[in-house]
Amino acid sequence: MPSGPHEAQPYDQPDRLQAQLAGSPQPRAAGLPWTLGRSFKYNRIFKAIIAMFKLQSLYTRKQIHKLIGGDLQSYLPHRGGRVVCGCFKTDNNPNAPKEILVGDRVNVVKYARVFAGQVEPIPVFIKQTVNQWKYIGNYQAVKYTEEPKEVSAKAKAAGRMGVAGVLYLQSAKR
Repeated sequence: MPSGPHEAQPYDQPDRLQAQLAGSPQPRAAGLPWTLGRSFKYNRIFKAIIAMFKLQSLYTRKQIHKLIGGDLQSYLPHRGGRVVCGCFKTDNNPNAPKEILVGDRVNVVKYARVFAGQVEPIPVFIKQTVNQWKYIGNYQAVKYTEEPKEVSAKAKAAGRMGVAGVLYLQSAKR
């Protein structure tokens, strides 16, 4: 049965949702359910996809990845040069999601800076148990600092070493 770009399709897959919202078929990236593209913009497609997450519900990293992309291990998964969500552990970030202690690895610092420069909010998840991440809402970066005194004080309070910066987040309306 032929399927045209404007024919109604079920919303059981993110790429179908994207095609419906955009009004035309979208190509699939290898291994990814939908494409942000090189010039990712916070648009109605991304908003519709992150709106699928239910507050206080649990998700696996694979489920999160399947909907919005990004890698499966970093705490600021990114795609197309943009941070697409935050996945934080409270043992490393006791004040998460309001304060995120940024590790000193080059890529970690890079994407903390990228997120600090983004205007759009991202979905945030807090680890509950093994591969169970609770969606707690959408957050946006309001400040990022690498000021040594502030970073040192926050790292010491959390019992952490190897902290390069502190990323401050605030809740955004859904």
